[in-house]
Amino acid sequence: MTTRFPVPQGWRHPRSQPKFVGILVLFFGTFAAFWIYCGVRAAVEGRLVYTLFYFPSAFGFTAVCFLSLLVIAQRHRDRPHPSSSIQNTRAVRFRPAPAFRFGYLGTLASGTVGCAAFSIGLWSGVLSFPLSSGQKSIFPCFFTAFGLFALCLLTLFMIDRFRFPRVECTPEELIVQGFRAQDQPRGNAQPTSKLSPGE
Repeated sequence: MTTRFPVPQGWRHPRSQPKFVGILVLFFGTFAAFWIYCGVRAAVEGRLVYTLFYFPSAFGFTAVCFLSLLVIAQRHRDRPHPSSSIQNTRAVRFRPAPAFRFGYLGTLASGTVGCAAFSIGLWSGVLSFPLSSGQKSIFPCFFTAFGLFALCLLTLFMIDRFRFPRVECTPEELIVQGFRAQDQPRGNAQPTSKLSPGE
C-alpha cells in the first residue's frame, strides 16, 4: 500500500515560483529559437563552420528551458517521480531523473563546444560577426572563461569527482549526498547527514 502525504500549506508557491520560471523559459526559449534559425540558415548557405557555434548554443538554451520546466514540474509533485527512485529490500534511493542528468551534462558539453567555436573562430578570423573592436576583444575572453568553466565541471563529472545529489533511506539512517564525491560515505565512513530513527 502506498501512503501519500499532503503538501504543507503554502509550500508549493514559494518553491515553485511559476512566474519567474516562466520568464526564464521565455527568455532562453527565444534565444534557442534564434540560434536554431541562424544555424539552419548557415547550413543552407554552406557556412558549416558557423553551425559549430549556432547549434550547440541552441541545444544549450533548449536544455536550460527543459531543465527549468522539469524542476517546476517536480516541485509540484507530492512524491518522487518513479524514474528518480531505486528501491530494494534494504533501502530506497532518490536521485535526479535521467532526463535531468542528461540535460545537465548536455548543457555543459554544448556550452564547451559553442564557446570554443566562438572564441577560436573569432580570434582566428574564421568566424565574422558584426561586433565593434571593443566587443571583439571582450567577448572571446568571456566565452573562453565560460567554456573553461563548463569544461571543468564536465570533467569533474566524468572522472567521478562530482556526482548528482542523492538521498538514501534505510531503516537505520538517512544519507544525504551532495555534488561533491568526497561526501560519499565509503566503507565505515560516516555519511554526510545521518539521522537516527527517532529524529
